[in-house]
Amino acid sequence: MAIREDLGRCLTELKATSLATSLNHAAPTVKYFEPNDTRLVAVVECLARADNGSNVLVELIVQGDEHGKHTALEDISAA
Repeated sequence: MAIREDLGRCLTELKATSLATSLNHAAPTVKYFEPNDTRLVAVVECLARADNGSNVLVELIVQGDEHGKHTALEDISAA
């Protein structure tokens, strides 16, 4: 429910009503963290197009260690 609300706020800010159905989204950008005690591995930034041509930034955080990695949604915002 929280993700839907965050996306709704972002689309309202962009004056859009939904994400576009186009498959022509930009390739994700991956930025890796230096080794750290928080187990943060990387942030993945994805641009999705809204139905009015605006961009929505979706940020994912990757955490983990040698036993496995987990990805979580960090933020959805107007790009």
